[in-house]
Amino acid sequence: MGRHIDGDDRAQVVLFPKRMNDWVEEDNPVRVVNAFIDALDLARLGVERAPPAEVPAVRVAHLKDKLAAVRAQAQKLAEIGSQLAAAPDRRVSLTDPDARSMATRGRGTGIVGYNVQTAVDTKHHLIVAHEVTNLGRDRTQLESMATRTRDVLDAASLTVLTDRGYFSGEQILACEQVGITARVPKPLTSG
Repeated sequence: MGRHIDGDDRAQVVLFPKRMNDWVEEDNPVRVVNAFIDALDLARLGVERAPPAEVPAVRVAHLKDKLAAVRAQAQKLAEIGSQLAAAPDRRVSLTDPDARSMATRGRGTGIVGYNVQTAVDTKHHLIVAHEVTNLGRDRTQLESMATRTRDVLDAASLTVLTDRGYFSGEQILACEQVGITARVPKPLTSG
């Protein structure tokens, strides 16, 4: 039969040893490294050890640096918080302050960026007007893009064709009032 190994007392008070040295086995290779460093004449190699009285000063300086970094981060977070509170949609891009969250097809998902509007001449298939906005939906863009397109084409009348995303009764009426006919399919809604 093998020899018996005594384990730790189950009634011990502390979970971990009091000294780091107690965690390392006596035959662990790291002890060779410790023995080698202890055997070196560090003064002759130009390495000075700080006297024990200076060690706390180094720690205090290190803690002051950490505290300053934490305060700077807290200040940055506070600034972001005020930007969020001031933003009309309560959203802020940290990389581009003018960008906004744009809705995507998934529910509750979006991408931070810009909404690019383009108007294309159906006869020549050329872009005749464009606009870059930070408004996340197209519903408020119909009349302004249609008017801009009419002005660029220097047309007396204009018929515009759009997708469902532009459907807005107010926008369609606004187009009608300035002599533009808007053909916008009604959005699909549930029964």
